[in-house]
Order: sequence, then structure tokens, then C-alpha cells
Amino acid sequence: MKRTILTVAILGALGGCAMSSGIMHLDGGVRQISASAAPLRGGATGAQKVAYEEAQADCAKEGLNAVMLAPAEREQHYGQMGTAYGTANVNQYGGHASGGASSAPVMGAGSATILYRCAK
Repeated sequence: MKRTILTVAILGALGGCAMSSGIMHLDGGVRQISASAAPLRGGATGAQKVAYEEAQADCAKEGLNAVMLAPAEREQHYGQMGTAYGTANVNQYGGHASGGASSAPVMGAGSATILYRCAK
């Protein structure tokens, strides 16, 4: 019983992870941040939220607000109950999906990248 509880606790902790790449300073005051999130943190949507919150915190250090320069580029991963995998890419130009199997898809981890500037 203890082993089952420990296994569930470890899997729950690992399933709820979200992290970012850190802030990259580009030319012209543009900054970029990428983030990824596990399914329990919302996949691509959760990753976009993490990136946006870190961008706002970065600009707040300078007394400014993060202004997004383009819609976030997001990537959501899907699985097919462990038999096949696919990827769905969505950005400001539309979307594309690939992969698949005969079973229903299961949402997996996702990632997002945003470009922003700090402004008043």
C-alpha cells in the first residue's frame, strides 16, 4: 500500500511540471521566452500562461509592462494511448496536425514561445 501511495505521489508531482527557457534578449529591445508544461498544467495553454507571467515579471522589474509583439507560437503534443503519437502546431498563420492511430487522442505536454517588449 505504501508503495502505491508513493508511486502515485511521484507521478502526480512529475505530471504537474511547467518550466521556461529563461528570457533571451534580441535586437531592438525585443525579448523572447519559451515555456513548456505537462498535461496536468494545461499543455500548450499552460505553457503560454507560464511564458506570459514570466514576461510580465521581467518587465515589472523595470517598472514596465510586457507588450506581446505577435500571437504566441504554440505546440501541443498528443498521444494515442501509447501506440502512436502526433503533433499539432498552431501559430498566427493557422494550424497543422500530423500522426495518429485508430484510437482516440490523449492530450500530452505542450510548449509556447512569445516575443515581447517592455513598455509603459
